Order: sequence, then structure tokens, then C-alpha cells
Amino acid sequence: SGYAHVVTAQDKHRLLRLSGGPADEHRVSLNDLTTIAHGVQAAVRNVGAVLAGQRTGRGGRKLGWIEQATELELVAPASAGSLVLDLELADGTPTLEVEPDLSELGPMALATFVDGLAQLTTDAPLPRGFDPGVLKAVTSLTPIFTKGYRSLELTIGGKLSTHCGEITQARNGIVRQITERPLTAQTSVDG
Repeated sequence: SGYAHVVTAQDKHRLLRLSGGPADEHRVSLNDLTTIAHGVQAAVRNVGAVLAGQRTGRGGRKLGWIEQATELELVAPASAGSLVLDLELADGTPTLEVEPDLSELGPMALATFVDGLAQLTTDAPLPRGFDPGVLKAVTSLTPIFTKGYRSLELTIGGKLSTHCGEITQARNGIVRQITERPLTAQTSVDG
């Protein structure tokens, strides 16, 4: 279903509604959300630039005031001074052959990632499941801490088993220090 909205200066709230496919089940993958966020933001920013008398489509950043005036934000119901996103692993029958001992790879990867965050130190091997690519992904979140965010908390599980982890500016500093030294990781024996 479509949604149209007349925009006024006093009306800052916007609604982005997805429909069809996974959206009909009240779901969207983070990859899709990222694509949507980047696409919608770029389109709104470019329209703002055109309205301000500038040309778009040549690459490069827009003037700062245009970027600021057209920046979109995710707004969620208030939750004790924070923004909470409920995330779940995509559910469905795998379309590719899965190795039998990795049939629970998604939940295992989430728990390993969240648990490993607390184990990151500059003087110990990398936690299980971590490598330079994981560290790079964690440091890619660094820019959010220049905008006033204090932490990104991740909690998974339920009543029987809960895993909690946190990414902060201090933790990202530790990750940067780790990437500057020779890396060691826990060994595993395959065979």
C-alpha cells in the first residue's frame, strides 16, 4: 500500500512504509534496510540540492547546509532514553546445501560475536570467530561515536540463555590498537 504525505515546515515526522515480500511479514533484512536508507537519503538530498539551484549526479558531497537540512533519521518509540531495534535472523529454508555441523550457523555467529566483544583486549589472542574482517566491520561503526552516540548494545537470547555485548568508542579504540599489532587467534584443528 502506498503512502503520500504533504510536507510542511512544522511537520518533521515522515513515514516510510514497505510493502510486499518480507515487509508483508513485518520484516526487512539489514542489507535491504541499508540499501533503502542510502537510496532514500541520497534521493532526498539530491532533490534538496536541485531545489537549492545545484546540479547532482556528478559525485561528491553536497554543501553542508543541504546535507544537514535533508538528513533523515530513524525514529522509534521511546525506550528509556534510547532507540531500540528488534532484530531477528532471517528465517526460512536454506536454498544452498548446509554443512550438517553448521546448521545453526546464524544463532552461533550472533552469540559468538556478542560474547567476543567483551573479550577484545590488546594483550590477548582474538576471540573465537574474530579475524581482521570482523575487526574492520566493528571499526566501521566508529563514525557514530562522533555524533554523540555512547554505545551500541547487542542483547540476544531469552530466559534460558542471554548474551550481551557493547560497542563503544573505547572498545573501538581497543579494536584499532589490536589491528596495529600482529594478530593471533585461537587455533582450531580441522580434519
